[in-house]
Parts: sequence; structure tokens; C-alpha cells
Amino acid sequence: MTDPNHDRFGAERLPAKSITLTGRDLTDAKRLFGLLSDEEEPGDGSRLARDLYERLRNEGDILEQKARQIVALRQRRSNFFAKAMFGEPAWDILLVLYTAGEGLTMSRLAQLSGVSQATGLRWMNYLSDQKLIKLESHPTDARSMRVLLAEKGREALDAYLTNAVELGGS
Repeated sequence: MTDPNHDRFGAERLPAKSITLTGRDLTDAKRLFGLLSDEEEPGDGSRLARDLYERLRNEGDILEQKARQIVALRQRRSNFFAKAMFGEPAWDILLVLYTAGEGLTMSRLAQLSGVSQATGLRWMNYLSDQKLIKLESHPTDARSMRVLLAEKGREALDAYLTNAVELGGS
């Protein structure tokens, strides 16, 4: 006679575990599930892949939306408080780059981050030294540099925003 509560493999049931995926993990998983879901004859496996792909894509959209909300709230504070009270230019630069979806010129990034050119340049150099952003030559303007969010920066923001989404805060 078989006991329905008996685990026939002798393993204890472990509680569900939450993990945080890095930006690279999400990108790799999206690519893999995208490939699996493009099969000509969908079976159970490809349906599962499509569902997982959609879930990962939605998670990325949620994180980007959360970052946009944080940027908007940070900018809105200046309507109520003196801007000098909230000096976190590095954080503002990272958030703006995260939501930009592409590289920005140094001057545009400083403008969108609400900092002066000099402050922006100082912090961009620091963030570059920390490998959170990348500075590269502008493709069409030799006088200008383009700023991009580095993989390390994206992974750190993904982890932070995932945690912020789970906590329901910013």
C-alpha cells in the first residue's frame, strides 16, 4: 500500500526560494526562451518557453517602470524642497542611463540628471572608474563622448530595483 504523503524519492520538500537574476541572466534567459518559443510546431515545451519569455520580459518592463517612477519622484521633489537638500548626482546619472535605453552625450546626461556639466563630468568619471558606466567616442561627433550603462551598472540596478519592487518602495 502506498502512502500518498510519502515522498517516494526520500527527499524533503524544500520551501520555495527567491533569487535575483542579473541583467546578463535576464538577457540570456530571454534569448534562450525566445529561441525555444519560435518552434514551428508548438508543444508543451515551447508553450512553457513562451510563458517564461513573457514573464521575463514583463519583469524587465516592471524594473524599467520602477526606475522611471523613481526618476520622476526625485525630479518632483524640487517643487517642494530646495534642490540643494538632495545631492546624489551619481544616483541620478545611473537612473537616467537605466531608463534611457541607449547611450547619451555627456551634456544631455548632465541635463537630464539635473546637474551642472562640471558636476556631471566629475561623477561620470568616477562611475566609469567604478565600471558602472562606459564612456566612448560619439559615432557622429568627434567632439563629444557618449555615456552608456555598463553591464555591472545594469546588474546592480536590476538587483536594487527587483528588491525595491518586492518591498513596494523606492
